[in-house]
Amino acid sequence: MNKKTLTVLSDLIAAEVIAFFAYNIKFGFAVPESHGTAFIAMLSVPALFIIFNLFLGVYAEGYIDLDIMGNLFISSALSHAVLLVILVIVRIYVKTIEYSTVILLLSALFIPILCSLVHLLLSNIFYIPREKPRILICGAEKDDAEFFEKNMRFIKKEYSVSGVIGSRIGDIPPIEREGDIFSVIEQYGITKILFGSGVTSAEIERFVYSSSIFSLSLLFIPGAYEKISEWGKVKPLSSVPLFELDTKPVKSFDLLLQRIFDIVISLTALIVFLPFGLLFSFLIAVDSPGPVFFRQVRTGRYGKKYNIIKFRTMFKDAESATGPQWAEENDRRVTKVGRFLRRSGIDEIPQFLNVLIGQMSVVGPRPERPYFIEKHTVLKGIRMLVLPGITGLAQVSGSYDLKPEEKFKYDLYFINHFSMILYFLIIIKTVFIMLTGKGKR
Repeated sequence: MNKKTLTVLSDLIAAEVIAFFAYNIKFGFAVPESHGTAFIAMLSVPALFIIFNLFLGVYAEGYIDLDIMGNLFISSALSHAVLLVILVIVRIYVKTIEYSTVILLLSALFIPILCSLVHLLLSNIFYIPREKPRILICGAEKDDAEFFEKNMRFIKKEYSVSGVIGSRIGDIPPIEREGDIFSVIEQYGITKILFGSGVTSAEIERFVYSSSIFSLSLLFIPGAYEKISEWGKVKPLSSVPLFELDTKPVKSFDLLLQRIFDIVISLTALIVFLPFGLLFSFLIAVDSPGPVFFRQVRTGRYGKKYNIIKFRTMFKDAESATGPQWAEENDRRVTKVGRFLRRSGIDEIPQFLNVLIGQMSVVGPRPERPYFIEKHTVLKGIRMLVLPGITGLAQVSGSYDLKPEEKFKYDLYFINHFSMILYFLIIIKTVFIMLTGKGKR
């Protein structure tokens, strides 16, 4: 049994122990019959607790820190909140059922405390010295010599310095770059890049627009801070005097809330629009020959490919003669019914199936076709750190024919300023556009 499995099992047992004793100690191991249903329901909380932990990535890192402890408390609070809501609803219809709010609060508090202690114990038992990440220094100038001389001891304590590209730094071996820098990264097994003050915006762009952003950490000395602040969130490292470009800009709790609302909104939309969907399916079939639904490969989070599903709005084989093209205003390839569907946004409704599967979110950067992503570098990399969306900031803020560079600016703002408030503001604006037809093609 590996450490992760053991940690999950230990959390389940610890949570079950707390849930069991919380009720029994309260009633002296003689739980009243009126509390029987609540007691049995209480024993199901640990399973819900584990599910929320998995969503929040509690077991992903394999160690315990303040963030993970915080997520344990969040999972516990959410689990008990769900149980409380269920009990309140059941109590309305079954008057004989009783429950104790105090017991729920105590259980919600002690479960994460006990699980944190279990995590600490397992971390000590299964402690394995981790291999230091391999780091490559780039863009260092002579002016950076003082910084590296002063801080190299701390850097070497955390990282294995593979070499330096640029000005020589102390005893760090220089690396002659014969080809592309990404070939050097692959050759030396580099997982982190440390940029000096000599790094240019063009060099940073290469990484920001590259799929390497998914697996590489980009670190910067203080002298290079201003050059990266425009690209995203920058966080100081606690162990060494460096800054890091945050490649996980949306945190676990926000991701969990986003996923919950994605599911709720998608189910609601699909149920509400089902009768209208049948009507539009009939109209599409009558208007022009071809399938009702349109499937197409798109690129999602971390560059993963998936099939998007929409109502067909163009004539069958519309791109057979021209090849891939972005849609234009008054596009001749669009059918009569399709023009209405696009203007109202109804053509997007089937994509809620993609959201339910987890391939998309309701709100996010527009999912582009692989052809256009390869053609426009700006569509790669950092904008794929989050799930693509049915709607998004670029879609509701700009005109229909936004250039890729303009889309990127909106997407970058959304990624760096993600919040559930922004999520709902974009949804509200999308509904307004659907009802008025303004801003839609």
